[in-house]
Amino acid sequence: IGEGDVVEVKYGRPITMTVDGKVTTFWTTATTLDEALNQIGMRDSANRLSVDRSLPIGREGITLTVFTPKSVTLKVGGESKEILTTAGTVAEVLQGESIKLGQHDKLSPGLGTQITGSMVITVDRVSVENKEESEPIDFEIKKTDDPNLPKGVERVIVEGVKGEKIVRARVTIVNGVEKNRQVLEEKIVKDPKAEEKAVGT
Repeated sequence: IGEGDVVEVKYGRPITMTVDGKVTTFWTTATTLDEALNQIGMRDSANRLSVDRSLPIGREGITLTVFTPKSVTLKVGGESKEILTTAGTVAEVLQGESIKLGQHDKLSPGLGTQITGSMVITVDRVSVENKEESEPIDFEIKKTDDPNLPKGVERVIVEGVKGEKIVRARVTIVNGVEKNRQVLEEKIVKDPKAEEKAVGT
């Protein structure tokens, strides 16, 4: 070292990154995060960072999370589409797509699941309704032997009349298709009238 020389000291700073769930630490003499990322070849602007790229790096270093773009299949209510996302969890994907879950909706995988490439996220739209419907009641058929008719010939003496009942049921509908029906109550509002037939002997 000669008279008048200038000695420049660049301090090393630790950068701890979690990239898609994998933690790595490296040292840099860069003073901003953007400069440090350029040094290690992470220039892709499509990546989402948990902190601003222009953030200065102090002597204590910095910790951040990096989310790289991933292709995800999103199935909602039976309809499917492909999306490219930098979301970290299933909950963030749904929020980014403005998808809200109803009271009975079913989600797979769960909200806190970490996003991976080629993941399939399924939201089944489920509704539970109480319905009242009218249903017919079949009449019975009473047969009486008649020696005045040829064998095998049948003649209606009194025509049968179907009855009617009101059925109250709890119906589960998944993606617009009925999947389950639980009968809660049945009430007969009209009794059926049996049909009478004469059968030749």
